[in-house]
Amino acid sequence: MPLFSIPELREEARKNRNEITIAVSRSNLGADDATFHLDSWAVELINYARQLGYSVVDINGADMVYERFTDILHNTHPAVLFNFSHGC
Repeated sequence: MPLFSIPELREEARKNRNEITIAVSRSNLGADDATFHLDSWAVELINYARQLGYSVVDINGADMVYERFTDILHNTHPAVLFNFSHGC
């Protein structure tokens, strides 16, 4: 028998949304259709997560370099990282 059921885990997540950080990395270059399309979906995700009450770290622009990117991840400890870019 599991320690927690799925409904219990969902309820616990609902209670603690403001304590959960989600990181979204996006290149937002807009130089081509694919990058523009990815950035558009990333913005949708960011807005939706904030509406639900999650803490969202939007990593883009000048932050999309290795040193800054890893510093942000180490300092914010996100539960999930969504990568809408060409890689890191």
